[in-house]
Amino acid sequence: MNYLRFLDGSLDPATALPGTYDPFLVVLSYLIAALAAYAALDFAGRISLSKSTIAKWSWLTGGAVAMGIGVWAMHFIGMLAFRLPIPIAYDPVVTALSIVPAVLAGAVTLHVVSRRVATVPAIATGGVFMGAGIGIMHYSGMAAMRMEAGIWYDPYLFALSVVVAVLLAICALYIKYWASGKAQESNRKRFLLGSASVMGLAITGMHYTAMQSTFCFADRRAATVDAGLDPTLLGILVAAITGLIVVLSLVGVAVDRRLRAAADWVRLSRIQLVDAIESISEGFSLYDADDRLVVANDRYRKLLYPGIEGLVVPGKTFESIVRNAADIGLIRDSEGRTDAWVAERLARHRNPAGPHVQQRSDGRWIQISERKTENGSTVAVYMDITELKRQEKALREAKDEAERALQDLKEMQTSLVHAEKLALLGQLVAGIAHEIKNPLNFVNNFADVSIELLEELGDILKETRAALKDDRQGEVDDLLTTLSGNLEKVKEHGRRADRIVKSMLLHSREGPGDRRPADINALVEESLTLAYHGARAQDPGFNITLDRDLDADAGTVDVVSQDVSRVFLNLFGNGFHATQTRLRENDDPTYRPTLKASTRGLGDVVEIRVRDNGTGIPARVVDQIFTPFFTTQPAGEGTGLGLSLSYDIVVHEHGGRFDVETGEGEYTEFIVSLPRHASGGLSGPSGRAAA
Repeated sequence: MNYLRFLDGSLDPATALPGTYDPFLVVLSYLIAALAAYAALDFAGRISLSKSTIAKWSWLTGGAVAMGIGVWAMHFIGMLAFRLPIPIAYDPVVTALSIVPAVLAGAVTLHVVSRRVATVPAIATGGVFMGAGIGIMHYSGMAAMRMEAGIWYDPYLFALSVVVAVLLAICALYIKYWASGKAQESNRKRFLLGSASVMGLAITGMHYTAMQSTFCFADRRAATVDAGLDPTLLGILVAAITGLIVVLSLVGVAVDRRLRAAADWVRLSRIQLVDAIESISEGFSLYDADDRLVVANDRYRKLLYPGIEGLVVPGKTFESIVRNAADIGLIRDSEGRTDAWVAERLARHRNPAGPHVQQRSDGRWIQISERKTENGSTVAVYMDITELKRQEKALREAKDEAERALQDLKEMQTSLVHAEKLALLGQLVAGIAHEIKNPLNFVNNFADVSIELLEELGDILKETRAALKDDRQGEVDDLLTTLSGNLEKVKEHGRRADRIVKSMLLHSREGPGDRRPADINALVEESLTLAYHGARAQDPGFNITLDRDLDADAGTVDVVSQDVSRVFLNLFGNGFHATQTRLRENDDPTYRPTLKASTRGLGDVVEIRVRDNGTGIPARVVDQIFTPFFTTQPAGEGTGLGLSLSYDIVVHEHGGRFDVETGEGEYTEFIVSLPRHASGGLSGPSGRAAA
């Protein structure tokens, strides 16, 4: 059958069957065409935003099918709008095949309009293919008509219809690009509707121009055709189905646009979040409930894990990260105990209990503040507090220095007050001693003279006693003996009082002497020898074992030699007395009196120890031994000023320490610590007693 026939003059167009149009279906066909064009342009926008090739072709295929069906539906409704005085039917196979050119035309159109930038040749090429595809679809659809008439075409109008289709298609594509270049997101839909309206005119214009070139002549040789469904009803049905397909396509595009917008928002939010985290001057990290890293900034990587920043990536577990850091020696606390430290760090990470500090192997201090979120994640901020630690250390050292200075000031103040008291006391004692010494000298002198006179009286009475009766002679002898004894007691106690006065004068002398370097070992040896021979002179039966442990490193010490020798003589004398007392009171034949003198050079300090194995000092009085006039010796055997004077010489005059350790009935050991140089001084209280 010849489907495409042109008028050649053998038929008179005036004899053609008269045709009319249903205005409702004409308007409906345009609306369907505009809707299909709108869908095509909407699809084109989605295609241009697709990143992958598969996505582009998927959206291109879907859009081509939607547009093709819409264009075909417009053509079919337009055919139904054409009314002839004879029944018209359609070949279903040819009608269905006529959709193919429309779909291909839609694909070409979408390919062109989906470009962000299109040149004039590209727009022209797209318009040609779009017009040609619509023309082929139109005339294929005309060939599907079945009626008792034949179809001829006016060749001029036929060509004009194709030209009109191409030109209108080019105009529609150009308007689309022009509008998209000027449209903002707020008025995008308005320009899209305008472009779709023009493209809908191009599609319907080509169809109705082509219909003007169509002439139908009655032909009884054609097969009889039964009237089918009402054309208006069929047109509405096709429009409804097509509209539903196109609308569903638009809904799909809209949903995808919303999803894409949401994804873009999420992506933008993540980028903004990452930028915000990176802008933080401190380290930041977020681990999920499974302890896997979600996000962290570069400061966190460089601050906590320098050298292994590349291993600190999202998805890594917290345990693997801290273990790597411990294995390469980044954490000072993990040295030699990696597994234990990792376990402790994991426990603290999973159950944070406030900020804590962590020290790197290079000495930097990091403060870690971790917190659990509601979903079990762990968010943490890391701060470099090395400088704060340094300042804290400096403040602590300054505080300690200030406290030491305050203590020194207090000790100095105490020493000054004590010195002032001693000075006042010394002045008072000196005055009293001077006042007592003169009458005491008279007492002692007159005691000596009285003893001599009593002896002379005894010699005189020897010549006259024979004349006395025996009982009177006894009385005279008794009186002479009693007087002599009393005078001896006066003489003895007068001398003791004289010794006390001399000690008081010595104790109260004004100001110390000059301190000069002296060999401390020589002073100890000289004093020990002098004390021993003095004790032997007083008691020829005196005997004691002397041990010496003199350190050669003791060297020289800046001292007032006369005063320090007096201290040593006092200590040695006390030791001799204690050992002799124990010897007299002890029935142990194995006991051997022993006194040991030792020295030690301790840098800027020299230590002298004097230890005896005598009676020791009772615990109840050990704290009083440096008090003036206190003595543990029997009455008449000590003045109670020796240790007090020694304490002043060692502590106040030389800035040293004077301590004692004792065990009652076992031993006593005095420890004298002297600064090596006159400018030095020993801190801390003296007079420490250990019983």
